[in-house]
Amino acid sequence: MILDRHKILSQPLKIYWAGWETDTFKLQSEGWDISAQQNIKTSSMRLALRYKKASIQGLTSHIDFDYFRHNPEELRRICFTCQLASNFIIQEQPERAAYDFQPIDARPVYTTYNMKNLEDFAHFKTVDYNTKEVFLKQANMSEILEMALQKQEPNQEKIRQQLIHREKMESIKRDSQLKAELRLVA
Repeated sequence: MILDRHKILSQPLKIYWAGWETDTFKLQSEGWDISAQQNIKTSSMRLALRYKKASIQGLTSHIDFDYFRHNPEELRRICFTCQLASNFIIQEQPERAAYDFQPIDARPVYTTYNMKNLEDFAHFKTVDYNTKEVFLKQANMSEILEMALQKQEPNQEKIRQQLIHREKMESIKRDSQLKAELRLVA
């Protein structure tokens, strides 16, 4: 069965942590990377957040989410609680590959499309990766490396300084013992 649907993908959802309130759209607008675990079969959702500049990652609690009804009033009541940390790794489990976190685009988009399978009912639009393909007739690794170095030559000093700064920040992070769990208390 194919349904023609009108839908707003990626409507902002609230996120609370440590007494602060924001939403998915505001976080992405400020430079946060957001990935969603949208499990339509179990009607649940979870978000992973990352702010590269400050080396902060976060994970929200699971929420129940009805992917088949998009009542604006219900969407306003949905709220994720989030825990943030400076060193945080999400491990993927192969047996749950279909429900792993996927990068999302949190900008609301009005769309009309055919609903053909369950994945078409997802709340968030996933990020489109338009990768460019490069075809080389013949080249070896040293030639490819030489081309890359020639392209970077004008910016080599800037790139070197960025790497030094990144290593310095990593060493500071490794030496620190700061750990925190942030929760909203209502």
